[in-house]
Order: sequence, then C-alpha cells, then structure tokens
Amino acid sequence: MKSELRLEANYLALREIGPWLADLLVGHDSSLLGSIELGVHELATNSVDHAESPDGAFVLLGHVENKVLTIELVDRGVPFEAAEVTVPDPDVPQVGGYGLMILEQLATELRYVRIDDRNEWRTTFALNPM
Repeated sequence: MKSELRLEANYLALREIGPWLADLLVGHDSSLLGSIELGVHELATNSVDHAESPDGAFVLLGHVENKVLTIELVDRGVPFEAAEVTVPDPDVPQVGGYGLMILEQLATELRYVRIDDRNEWRTTFALNPM
C-alpha cells in the first residue's frame, strides 16, 4: 500500500501522523506502531522546527513492501547541514540533535539528500512477520 500525507508545518498538524501510519499498516503486525510513530514524529518535528519551508508545509510518503515500511519526508525548506548537528553526549546537556539520534536508533535506515530546492529524507523500518 502507498499513501501520501500533506501537512502544514506546525505542531498541531503532527497529530495526523499516528492515524495515517495506522491506516498504512493495516494488515501488518502493529506491535511496532508506537516506535515507528515516534521516529516519524521526530523527523516531522525537525521539518517544523528547522526547514523554514516557504510554503509552510511538507509531505510524507509511505509504502510497505516485503515487510519494510518506507517513509519519505519532502519539504522545500533550507538545506539540512549535518555538520551543524552535534551528536548528544549523555553527560553534557545540549539543545538539539536528540531527534535524529532517536530516529537513527529506531529506524533500519535513514538517508538525506538535497535535490534542487527540496530536502528529501528517507527512512525505513523493518516490520515483524504476522
């Protein structure tokens, strides 16, 4: 199944992610839904907080194939600068970097590319067989 969700870049809109993911995973083992939702929320929150998309929106694309859920997030915001993200150290308080760290721990794969004026994030999650 393939699905698209266009969201305004604000925190209230992020509430639509959970039901969208639940619909996308119908017929699949939903025991991982909570951790997948957390990961996708972290990705979407980064877009809301940092992308500064001129149209004030972003798109989530999702599909399931061969027991793998793939989520893509596309926005037209400012480029992501990986060099500016500090990997969190549990012994040193810091602001930022935790969302990507959480997502990297939850996802099977996480990739970012800049294509023309778009940020494109792709993350995958392995699904349990039913």
